[in-house]
Amino acid sequence: MAKIWALHDPNLNLLGNRGQECYGTTTLKQIGQKSSEQAAQKQRTEELQ
Repeated sequence: MAKIWALHDPNLNLLGNRGQECYGTTTLKQIGQKSSEQAAQKQRTEELQ
């Protein structure tokens, strides 16, 4: 099974909270959940860093 690594920048925790008109309202947690769902659908493992 293939492994997908997602590296997070220190400032990504501000997604959905700061600059919503520019960056949108989706939070890092929501992005992580969607990423995990898609990895499972494609039978991949995911490791968030």
